Amino acid sequence: MNQTSNEPPPSKEEIYRQLERLLSSPDFKASSQQSAFLKYVVDQTLVGNAGVIEDHTVANQVFGRGPEFDQSIDPVVSIHASLLRRALARYYLTAGKCDPIRIILSEDAYLPVFERQSYPDPG
Repeated sequence: MNQTSNEPPPSKEEIYRQLERLLSSPDFKASSQQSAFLKYVVDQTLVGNAGVIEDHTVANQVFGRGPEFDQSIDPVVSIHASLLRRALARYYLTAGKCDPIRIILSEDAYLPVFERQSYPDPG
């Protein structure tokens, strides 16, 4: 499941292929808003803008909240992040268990983590 030390990190192309595989899978049980959230954080990370991924920016860019957005009053981002994490975990336990790349939404932030999945040698 984790990337081994001698493997290179996934390339942008591999990550985008995995994102497309995930978002197009009928087994990925996420709402359209959660899918947009995942696409946004992956895109921002891969273009070098991971620093802009925070409550306010995600609320504005993904969920259409205005500049007056306040996470303490409207927990839309944290609620959808929690639901998205669960949808990702479910997908990788079932249909995505043999996918070459795993996309995870970190628990302490809204940053995606990209891992190669490795499999034990059956022999």
